[in-house]
Amino acid sequence: SEVYQAAIVDANGIQVVLRTLNAHLPLPAVQAIACALVQGLACDSVANRTQFGASGAVELIAKALKKYPEVENLQAFGCAALQSIACDHEKNIEEITKWQGPGLAQSAMLAHTASPKVQEFGRMLL
Repeated sequence: SEVYQAAIVDANGIQVVLRTLNAHLPLPAVQAIACALVQGLACDSVANRTQFGASGAVELIAKALKKYPEVENLQAFGCAALQSIACDHEKNIEEITKWQGPGLAQSAMLAHTASPKVQEFGRMLL
């Protein structure tokens, strides 16, 4: 909900998530949780999407997706995070394209054909 979203953002949640993505690349489970948080915070908030887009989140998520193509949850939540960052935000769409977001979504969908989550979120990113 918007109330929880605001409380997390007010407690520097966006910065914490970005530091987590940056510091814990060797841990795909942590990357997946961080991507889920990005998705939740970016969803329905233009201000949060703008902040994520301007702060390097797209690059960090793209690196995780490239490093762990076999980790289904990371692929699903990474695609969902990028889709939420992209929603109605032209500058973020350009950033996602720069970091090969659509190609990463296609790769995830091909690698996880039996995963409804990867298929849904990957399709939404495309």
